Amino acid sequence: MTSIKEASIILEQGFLHHEYLDHTTTSIQSVEASPRIIQAWPNPANNRLVIQHDLRGPTELRVWDLYGQLIFKAVLYHQHHSLTTSHFPAQTYFIALYQNGRLQDQKAISIIH
Repeated sequence: MTSIKEASIILEQGFLHHEYLDHTTTSIQSVEASPRIIQAWPNPANNRLVIQHDLRGPTELRVWDLYGQLIFKAVLYHQHHSLTTSHFPAQTYFIALYQNGRLQDQKAISIIH
């Protein structure tokens, strides 16, 4: 069972894709805090979101909406990227970075217009 302190850490860090829920209970099976690789600002964003990360080499950026629908995907070749968000509907999204098909980090962001 997850303590209130552990649960608040999860909420502060945002959506953690690699964790899973046991659907027979309401508890989280594993909780591991890891250092942040991805930084994104401003959050909330209006027309542009700056994404910076510490990964080297080609990195895939994926953006999901709250319904789990993949709405954007791109390969980043630099550690600093500017994403135009003016065409995204105003809501909360999850951004994630992958290298070699493995999730490296993710973050919840909000778009406002």
